[in-house]
Amino acid sequence: MKTAEVAIEYILTGLLALCAFVLPFLPEQLNFQHHLIKNEALFGLLGLAYPIGIIFDKLADMALAPIEQYLRLKQAGKHIKNNRECFKGDPFPQDTLENYLRQKQDGRLEWMDSLRSRIRVSRSLAVFGLPAAMGIVIYLILMKESGSQLSCLLVVAVVNLLLLVGSIFPVSKFSLKTHELYLYECDRNGQLNEAKNQMWRGVSLYSLILFVFTVTIVMLGCCGLYSGTGYLIVGIIGAIVSLFALWSWYKITETYMKFLYHQLPKLITGDINRPKTC
Repeated sequence: MKTAEVAIEYILTGLLALCAFVLPFLPEQLNFQHHLIKNEALFGLLGLAYPIGIIFDKLADMALAPIEQYLRLKQAGKHIKNNRECFKGDPFPQDTLENYLRQKQDGRLEWMDSLRSRIRVSRSLAVFGLPAAMGIVIYLILMKESGSQLSCLLVVAVVNLLLLVGSIFPVSKFSLKTHELYLYECDRNGQLNEAKNQMWRGVSLYSLILFVFTVTIVMLGCCGLYSGTGYLIVGIIGAIVSLFALWSWYKITETYMKFLYHQLPKLITGDINRPKTC
């Protein structure tokens, strides 16, 4: 993966995070029409977005980690089902497979890097797309409106940030690993069902983030709290982008897991430094 491409991904994540959690608090200090037309301001914004993007990219990764782990377990379960007679060891050693591909200078490495890049971009949009749209809406409202009741909008941004930080903690409770899956299908299905329940519990706060902002957008645009349909349009676009990004992230991650799974025959033939599974 080229350094420039990774930097752009982090900058995108940082810009989304700034729009979601910083922009609402700077309606008077920040004026896009006057400040951001200057090159110095643009470079400063991009320079700030990069380190923030590194932090929030990790938060996004941890927020969706329960779903990723469940996909990993499903892929491992398929391998056990198809190779039960000669199976032993870890059915889906993802770290080993990734390290193996990093040593190759062929199309497989480029394809893996391409998938990982798309995973990071779609993940950032899925987690921060709607909060960023809501941050822009709050900024636009505070630029035009005034009044003490507007403080409730800032509370929404703060609550969302707290929910995002809180969403990383259930990850540690997702205890099932791929090498712990049972050989027999009945027992393994029970494990996978419990893993699915853990997944839903793990992303409950992330789901609450989407719910809070959806309700807020409806209140702003449909209940007439503030004049103008532009707020509702921005919110709807943010919601659509976030949902499509979440769907894209899920599908690309599935593709990535299947791509790694296709490297498992190398483990069996001993091409990778690992004991044979059969």
